[in-house]
Amino acid sequence: MKFTEGNHTKPLLNRFSRRLLIVAVISLILFIPYKTTIVPEWKIRAVDNQGNPVSHARFRQGWDNYSYDISSMEFWEADDNGYVTLPERSFYAPLAYRIPRSALAYLLLLAHGSVGNSASLNALTDKCSSKHLNYEEIKSLPDTIVIDCYAE
Repeated sequence: MKFTEGNHTKPLLNRFSRRLLIVAVISLILFIPYKTTIVPEWKIRAVDNQGNPVSHARFRQGWDNYSYDISSMEFWEADDNGYVTLPERSFYAPLAYRIPRSALAYLLLLAHGSVGNSASLNALTDKCSSKHLNYEEIKSLPDTIVIDCYAE
């Protein structure tokens, strides 16, 4: 049987095209960053022990993702009615980073102590403060925080 150039190169081109397509798809999956939300947007109101709004209370929000070693802390001021809206906390990373970093976090779990997300929030004034609220992914976000004032 005699092979012509057309018969011989066409299967080779198809194999090369399929391999190139597979490499391109795997590269997209591994190297395109995608979003992970650590803490969703959070609207909360500072109130005193009687439930009255505390205007211009200062909020401190800290958040971490222990698996990827990402953390930050920011400060916000409530409006005249005691409300503040904290922005969503998220990050972007590709699977090529996430897989080895997650594996390392789990390997170091005994020494490090945590994996996953963590966030806390407290509010304060010059003489008063609240307890820390800890964000838990499976629960809904509280909409008020009580600032306890102590006697002078």
